[in-house]
Amino acid sequence: MELYDVNIDQVIDYKSEYSAEIKKAKITGNNLIGCCPFHSDKKNSFSVDLATGQWHCFTEDTGGNFVTFWAQLHNCDTGEAYKQICEKYGIDLSSEKQQPKDDGKPKPYTLQQYAFEKKLPED
Repeated sequence: MELYDVNIDQVIDYKSEYSAEIKKAKITGNNLIGCCPFHSDKKNSFSVDLATGQWHCFTEDTGGNFVTFWAQLHNCDTGEAYKQICEKYGIDLSSEKQQPKDDGKPKPYTLQQYAFEKKLPED
């Protein structure tokens, strides 16, 4: 799976996304509780932190983030889930793939760049 630099947490509306899938959803502050969509559930065993998108099923003792939730809900792996979420929210990943990954090495930095950024003469 390729890694992308898109922070989907900044664009996803967790309240809407989880509320659409969780039966008997009740929201208190930044928490949502309801019936787990992954098993036959009559009690509110599913919990979501709406600020972070982290979810947990107390019956199955499983959990994760919104990408893992989407993957499990749509029966796909997390890489495909990430792509589908980005597509739904209009995030173009093609430009992200073209950017070189940070290899940890310092990037060349010229005197001209420094002078320009600091609004100093090059000499």
